[in-house]
Amino acid sequence: MARVLNSWLSQPRHVFANYFFSALIFLISNGASAQELTTTAVLGQEHVGISLQARDADCLKIKQINIGAVFCFAMTMKTPNEAWLKDLKVQRFDMIMPEHRHGMVTRASVRSSKTGEYLIDGVKAHMPGEWKITIDLVQGKSAAHVAIPLKL
Repeated sequence: MARVLNSWLSQPRHVFANYFFSALIFLISNGASAQELTTTAVLGQEHVGISLQARDADCLKIKQINIGAVFCFAMTMKTPNEAWLKDLKVQRFDMIMPEHRHGMVTRASVRSSKTGEYLIDGVKAHMPGEWKITIDLVQGKSAAHVAIPLKL
């Protein structure tokens, strides 16, 4: 142990500083609060309110999204008069890091529930930074593309 510590400390100061600041940034940004993410979309003539709430892998509510942990989103979509949308399909869900030009290391799957809620399983943000959630929605002949920023 002492040999490892001595070799670590004998490194040039800039190497030690890089390790230190990398670890500090990781600790500071190792998650994000799981507040509700909201946006709107237009499908045909309908304005749709979209809400995403992060949950753990068992789809139970969580307080924080942890980097590297698999989680899910519970997504609800309603019209301004709080009506559920019939025949609505989530055609595609993805999370990408635009600055790094890559997405998640997992493939999320979408399933709907009887309550009008959509569960998006298998979501994993494997590194901190700026993410963009993209969702493609289809209802009959109408389609919408939604983008929601997320900082982790």
